[in-house]
Amino acid sequence: MTDGQSDACACIAATPPVDMIEQPPHYTHGKYEMSDVVEDWFPGWHLGNVIKYIRRCNYKGNKLEDLKKARAYLNREINRLESLDDDPPLDAGLLSRPPLPIARREDTDAQA
Repeated sequence: MTDGQSDACACIAATPPVDMIEQPPHYTHGKYEMSDVVEDWFPGWHLGNVIKYIRRCNYKGNKLEDLKKARAYLNREINRLESLDDDPPLDAGLLSRPPLPIARREDTDAQA
């Protein structure tokens, strides 16, 4: 091997593995960590993602990875709550809204 080839191999070998659970590259691209921005703007977002990943885990092809993502979002919400000085207040805005209607599959099929 030439020196150029061995340098390239060393560079590839030194590349750290990508953590698709805690720090997927598409969430950390740019100036701000997307999870931090959304957490600041939309309290409760993490719990919505927990539900989303658990609900879809049987259908996307990598059940274990989706369940780990759900756990990561749940851990992030627990850490946020533990960092508060006292009990977190109830979000009266969310509680006062009527629930969103959920379209059943047969309803959407009939419209198609």
